[in-house]
Amino acid sequence: MFLAILFLATAGRPPTGAASDGRPRPRFAFVLSEEHGFRVDSRTGMVTKDMVIGRDTTSALRLSRPDIRAIEDKCRKWQLMRVREPHPRFVGPTGSQDPAFWWTLEVWMDGAHRRFLWSTGAIPTETAEWHALFAVKNKILNLVLNRPEYLALPFPRGGYL
Repeated sequence: MFLAILFLATAGRPPTGAASDGRPRPRFAFVLSEEHGFRVDSRTGMVTKDMVIGRDTTSALRLSRPDIRAIEDKCRKWQLMRVREPHPRFVGPTGSQDPAFWWTLEVWMDGAHRRFLWSTGAIPTETAEWHALFAVKNKILNLVLNRPEYLALPFPRGGYL
């Protein structure tokens, strides 16, 4: 009974602290944000929706353990922790985008921390590192933007030109 209660109390949160042999436990967490207000933080279980003209809205959004694992697996598959900071080498551009937005992705995994920052204003030549960064960002966005909690938030007013 005690083990079941302990398991339920810790489910859904990234493990912290040390294992019984004193070694640090693997840990995974992320924060993805965009300069106008969108932000999802797996550590706090909160998401902020950019309301453009209106006041941004923050709400609880606890991703399931399988969702967190899927994002972690994507980070491992694309070796995100080996990608250069603050962003992959810029080769190009192959195009531009207007309006442009600044994105930040922070990832904590296996005791390491990476912080990536990039703008969508210039589209870089696709490299393995850029592909890795975009694959992880898109995985997070696809999971978050389709969650019932996020879809229930008010619809933003206005737009960016």
